[in-house]
Amino acid sequence: MSDYIRRIDKMEWMADSFELITYFITANIVIVNNVFFFRVHLFALTAEQILYIFSVIAQIVGTFIGVSIAGYALLDARNNALDDDDDGIKVLKLSLARKQFRWLIRLMIYGLVDIVLCLLSIGIYAHASWLFDIISDEALVVLGAFIFILVKFTLFLSPKAILKEGDLAKREIEDGYSEESSTVSYSDFIIKYNQLQEILYLVLEESDRAKQLAGRTASKGVHHNRVMLENALRMNGIFNNSLAKIYREIAHYRNALVHSTEGNRAINGEINQKLFKLYDLMNSLLAIIKTSKDSEYKDSKPYKDLVKFASENVLSKSEKEMIDSVIAQLESEKTIKIDSKDNEKTFYSLIQDGIIDDLLTSKQITQEQFSAISAWYSSREKA
Repeated sequence: MSDYIRRIDKMEWMADSFELITYFITANIVIVNNVFFFRVHLFALTAEQILYIFSVIAQIVGTFIGVSIAGYALLDARNNALDDDDDGIKVLKLSLARKQFRWLIRLMIYGLVDIVLCLLSIGIYAHASWLFDIISDEALVVLGAFIFILVKFTLFLSPKAILKEGDLAKREIEDGYSEESSTVSYSDFIIKYNQLQEILYLVLEESDRAKQLAGRTASKGVHHNRVMLENALRMNGIFNNSLAKIYREIAHYRNALVHSTEGNRAINGEINQKLFKLYDLMNSLLAIIKTSKDSEYKDSKPYKDLVKFASENVLSKSEKEMIDSVIAQLESEKTIKIDSKDNEKTFYSLIQDGIIDDLLTSKQITQEQFSAISAWYSSREKA
């Protein structure tokens, strides 16, 4: 992951706190106005009751912080115990672990702040009335935020946390496509994906370079590892950037599908068509490679059909709309403005993965547009 993508992720994490920030601003406006103007007290408590309440709150918050840290350790152990040979589990584990850690950090920060405010309330109760009112009210406001964060963090304790993460990943992938569902069943999709894996491995085995590197690229480890298989196909010249992206996207969709909840197994029609078409094209290419020498297969119709399929299908519906918007901007304003951080990440990834290079090769963008996009990319890298 590049530094630029990390910066965007950090900004998105900060944006996740918008609800809490709004809550604090609103609460503080109410507190200040009440202390200096309205002076309304909802409860009449004695000194002993006040000291007891804030003492108990501090102890309970401290206890929940300790329990949450222990819970996080158990979650981490449970996630690490999942099957590491499954690429899909690895991706979901990483995503889930990142969210768990972020919410744990928030929980600890808000909890410790609340404990300090409770102790300050106890310490200054007998000396400063208006200051006590502000600090004690702030302690209760922070307690409310702490409870909210605790509930969010507790959701990760669910045994179905990975499945829910799979549902989210599946929905994020499908958001880029039309909402059309396929009539193909879940089992048929998985069977066809497994057949595609077998075909890709056979294509790799039959290529001249794969035979030369038989001890490495055509090994069993490559066969069962999607990333290694994709890299080997790239190295052999069978996959270009666009084909690698299509395969990677289908694999990610399969992984999200396998690890989603039972009620979320409907197959997206466009992704299903890509899978079946890619399988058919690779199957045709395999027959040519078996009878070809060196790279003769690249002059064959099956390979040209494969490259054409890649150039026409590499972009999802939302990615096409974004590229069309960028091209329209370059034609009218000569500048590139991306409307959201999510789209900016997607656009950046398309450039980084070489998809924009493939669009230039297939003449879907001009050299001038390519240069402008490259300049935009360079400016983000230097930022």
